[in-house]
This record gives sequence, structure tokens and C-alpha cells, in this order.
Amino acid sequence: MSFLPYPGASDPSSYEELLAASDPDGLIERCIYRLVPPHGSTLLDIGAGSGYHALRYAQRAARVYALEPDPRMLAQLYRRLAALPTPNLSVLAAGAEDIPLRDASIDLAIARFAYFLGTPACLPGLAEVRRVLAPGSSLCVVDYDPSRGDIGALARAVYPALFGPDYRAEHDIFYRAQGFSAHPLDTVLRLPSRASAGRLLRLDFPHISAAQLAALPGLELSCCLLVYHLKKSIKTA
Repeated sequence: MSFLPYPGASDPSSYEELLAASDPDGLIERCIYRLVPPHGSTLLDIGAGSGYHALRYAQRAARVYALEPDPRMLAQLYRRLAALPTPNLSVLAAGAEDIPLRDASIDLAIARFAYFLGTPACLPGLAEVRRVLAPGSSLCVVDYDPSRGDIGALARAVYPALFGPDYRAEHDIFYRAQGFSAHPLDTVLRLPSRASAGRLLRLDFPHISAAQLAALPGLELSCCLLVYHLKKSIKTA
């Protein structure tokens, strides 16, 4: 499965604003770190984009690999590192299906709204991540729960064929079959202003209508997520 070009690749300024507005209280990281303490670990950020989160991970992990296949996002990532050198962060210009790391070299892999979309198309990447995970280490996949919250309601309204009533159940079934546990998490999208709302939301919802924008309940939108956690087994003799 090749990478899907993200609109933020051609609009870096809006992309950075959206990242800052998404989960501003850091609840996603807290949830992941409760499941898998990051201190002293070697961490793989899958679909690292501009490196916004990779630099945050590097504050706690001993070593971070930022994996990103899109040349435009890589350009943003390299600019970020040039402005803020981070000795324990390395960039891997590759995708999830071909990770240039040795077997069993990663303690924690995180895919935050990237590649792992809960369908069989992501199985090749999952097999590759399993290869690089050390025994007893973990993969955490962060995905939307469109069945709940303001962002879920917006997703169902803008893309009803994609985010149908069975979306959550089908994804839970897929991830459970692969050995993941599901951890619901309620966060917020805190938009900086009404004037910027359309520009930022169109990065994720390009086809949002003026009427749907006008119907937003405010600038702080509830965003319900799922953190899927897979722990690689420790084989015993």
C-alpha cells in the first residue's frame, strides 16, 4: 500500500496550526505512555510527517526513528531538524512496508493517523513492524472513532459512505484479530479562531461544505479516538 499524499504537504503553515490545535492537552501521549513507558526506549514514529510529534517523543525516548515516505513531508521534517537539531532523532525516508531497520530493534512503534487504517491493506506494514519490534515491545495505532464526538459527527456528515454505522465495529474486529487491545480516548480539537476553522478542517475534510462549517458547535470540538495496542509476544523455550 503506497502512502496517501496529505494536503498538509502542500500547506505546511496550516498543517502546523492543525497539529497544535489537535489534542493540545497531550492526552494521546499520556495514554500511550501509560501503556508503554518511553524512557530509555528506542521508538519508531510511523508516518512522522513534519516531525512535530517525533521531536516530542525524542524528549523522553533514548532514540527516535522518524519514518516518512512523502518527499514533501520529508522536506518539512528536515527543515524542522535544521532549526532544532535533535541528536537522538534519525530520519528514515521510507514507508511502513519496507522499514530500513534490523530485526527486533524497536521498543515502541507509534502510528498516529498514518498507514494503519484498520483494513487488510495495512497487513504488509504490520508484518514489517512486527519484524522490527523486539520481543515484549509494542505498537500503538491511533485512529478516529467516528461513532462519537463532534469530529465523528462531522466525519459521518462529510463522508457517509466511508464513516458508516459499522466503521467502529469493523475496525475493532480487524484489530482484535491481529492481537490488539482497544483503548477509547476523548480529546479535543481546539481551533484558534472561527476564521481559520474552514482552512484547518479542510486538511482532513476537503469536501466540508459551508453549511457544515456553519453548524459547528464552537471552536473546541470533541474528538473521540481509539488507541489500539499490540504487544509482541516473548517466546519462551
